[in-house]
Amino acid sequence: TAICADAYPYTWHGFDFTEASTIIDTVVGQYGEYFLHYYTINTNPVPSITDITGFTNPICPTAPDQVLTATIEGGTTPYSYTWNSGHITSTQDNTANVQIAGSYCGENIPVSLTVNDVNNCSANYSVTLIVNDTVAPTFSDTVPTQDALVNNCVFSVPDVTALVRAISSDNCTNTNDLQIVQNPRA
Repeated sequence: TAICADAYPYTWHGFDFTEASTIIDTVVGQYGEYFLHYYTINTNPVPSITDITGFTNPICPTAPDQVLTATIEGGTTPYSYTWNSGHITSTQDNTANVQIAGSYCGENIPVSLTVNDVNNCSANYSVTLIVNDTVAPTFSDTVPTQDALVNNCVFSVPDVTALVRAISSDNCTNTNDLQIVQNPRA
């Protein structure tokens, strides 16, 4: 019998195995004769997922699909691959396409992979893609205040949201989707 290297300790026919070995059991038959039973356990190597590459956190929500590639070592080929994430659009063996479009800033996209080898020994690995924008929007001009009004000691500035959108740009977010907050000064 062969088991995966990560399955020890292993109990078989009432014997506890902690490594690949052979146990000889002596059995006395009904007429006093002796029988030897050999119980041999062999070890199959376990595959290892050493890395999943193809992304750099943080990822802009407008970024294209990320093509993740897993590096597998050990075990016994061929491997089977099971990728898991609600954002995966396609897979082929050790690669998976992860859709970023439609994600929002601050979203975490978990991706996991299980690899089974021909002996059904397995390995698991998980990564998290973090969708976020770390670059502040830029403005090509200052916001003019020529439409400000003073009335009875109240200084009023019209809503400049549309104007701010017209002169702003962002590496990650459509300017129509930027949240613009006008903070009053004390």
